[in-house]
Amino acid sequence: MYIVESIAAERFMETWLIYSSFSQALSLAKEYGFNDGDCLSLIQAEAEIKKKIKLNNEKIIRRMPDKVNIAKITDNWFGIRYIEKDGRHHLSIDPLVEQELSLVIDSSRINLTRWDIDNLIQGIVDRMILEEFKKDVRKKAVELLNEYLGINAIDEPQINVTETIYRVTGHTAKRWAERIMKIKDKQRVNEYELNPQLIEANILEQFYTAKIVWVDDDGAEYYFDDNNIFYVIRGNVIVTIYEKDFNLPTKELNRKLTLDMIKYLKSKKKELKKIEREFQKVEKQLDDKLFDLASQILVAEDSLNKLYAIQQNLVDEKIENFNQFEHEQQSYNKEYEKIFKKWHITA
Repeated sequence: MYIVESIAAERFMETWLIYSSFSQALSLAKEYGFNDGDCLSLIQAEAEIKKKIKLNNEKIIRRMPDKVNIAKITDNWFGIRYIEKDGRHHLSIDPLVEQELSLVIDSSRINLTRWDIDNLIQGIVDRMILEEFKKDVRKKAVELLNEYLGINAIDEPQINVTETIYRVTGHTAKRWAERIMKIKDKQRVNEYELNPQLIEANILEQFYTAKIVWVDDDGAEYYFDDNNIFYVIRGNVIVTIYEKDFNLPTKELNRKLTLDMIKYLKSKKKELKKIEREFQKVEKQLDDKLFDLASQILVAEDSLNKLYAIQQNLVDEKIENFNQFEHEQQSYNKEYEKIFKKWHITA
């Protein structure tokens, strides 16, 4: 395991925190309805920090011995080197339980992929350290939103729908005006998009009748109300709304079909998770076999190279032996020709 020098490690983690905070600030800004033009200064600042992160990663990778894939950055944070499809090496930065790290990942294993790492470290992530880091990132992201966009974001949204203060994005207000209020006048729709607070109360009043029916793998929550309207939630922000209509005769039939499909999808998701676990198990077995085979090939190639070297030595000796004989033959011929002449009989 390669140990990163303490001062360099401290600077690395500071930059990593700032970069993560900028990324989350941008994500939150989009949830608040800001577009790329609004976030230009934030995007540029993130790009500069990203360059520093890339340089820091490359510096650690260069200093890591060829046969070592793990770098210890701090007591809790580690960098694991992996290879992308383009052949370049990168670092996966994660808080891990050091005592279990060596049991899960062979530090000398070559050509780890990002997929390998994601699967190998699942059970050894230090959740307490990760949650503390996330809180620090969230706090810094909120400060950046205020600094760059003047948003006083709520730091820690609650989970209970009746206690959480939800916000509506301009995009949500636009969709509500178009789909629920059935407004055709683009100027009025744009007014609601620019000033979502004008109809936020109406949206929230109906939203609070909705029940959560789905949570995506990326954390997005889907609520479904009595009027067959879906609300897509991230954190405490209503990102968008849409109505699910299968062109059935009544809303009740549409609603029943939607809920039946969600129920079916949940069962299929459970099946998929089961299949995924089996897939990962088989994939790991195959990866282990491929790794063992690669090791055998390396040994075989080494033995073959040694045999080629022996063969070349024998060829060189044979050539040297012939050269010595030829030298003696030529010396003899010179002495012979001093006395005898060779006669050729012609017809």
